[in-house]
Amino acid sequence: MTITEPATLLTDWALAALCVVLARRLRAGSPPTGTAPRGDSPESTGGQEAGADGASAVPSSAAPRPASPPASGWGAVRWLRLHLQLSAVGAVLGGIQHGFQAHLSAWADQAVWTGTLAALVLATGALVAFAVALWAAPGARRPLQVEVVLLVGLGLGIGVPTGAFAAILAVWIPALIRVALLAGRAAREGDGGARVVLGSLAVSLVGAAIQGLGLAPHPSFNHNDLFHVVQMAAVVLLVRGARRSLDARAERERAARIPA
Repeated sequence: MTITEPATLLTDWALAALCVVLARRLRAGSPPTGTAPRGDSPESTGGQEAGADGASAVPSSAAPRPASPPASGWGAVRWLRLHLQLSAVGAVLGGIQHGFQAHLSAWADQAVWTGTLAALVLATGALVAFAVALWAAPGARRPLQVEVVLLVGLGLGIGVPTGAFAAILAVWIPALIRVALLAGRAAREGDGGARVVLGSLAVSLVGAAIQGLGLAPHPSFNHNDLFHVVQMAAVVLLVRGARRSLDARAERERAARIPA
């Protein structure tokens, strides 16, 4: 079987594997102890809360709970996990399209590419929803959620049918700007995790520039391949920053519940 672009296939699927691993680690270790809604517990702990390393810590019944579950904790984790899962789907489909294009019928090739673009649009919306859940002021969340729905709707209704990756960038760029604004405000308030997320966004922009300019370090390793590698670094930074921000938020909430 001929693989049309082997390096692109491998880097796409490596990116997908990384996203799956990080999403599973979030499932095992997040939200931080004490932020899960009452009655809920991370699925992999069997009724126990998980520590930062995913190890079982204390029974959920004994763990301190806030009076009302903060959307900034549990909800943000769910959105981030969905972002990673959808990114993995997009990367797997993209790898199929690049690697096995010679073996796909015209209809199958179009279907796989359309699925790739749709998954990336949905992943972008989930990323913004994560930032809204974690950093937006409670009163601003509803209009920002409407903004996310409109952005994703435009991407699916207008961008995806064109079949052009540039049309997806028309959704991705404003989404990154919104995430940067939310993370930037949190960073100015002393959130170190938000600063790491800003670094992740900067790395993503570098990757997009590499892809847009067609920068290829080697004939057998093109701009798409380099873009995927850069995106791997961006994803790792994103999750690291998110976990740091979530842990800091949980610590502040626990401290607020301790009587003076």
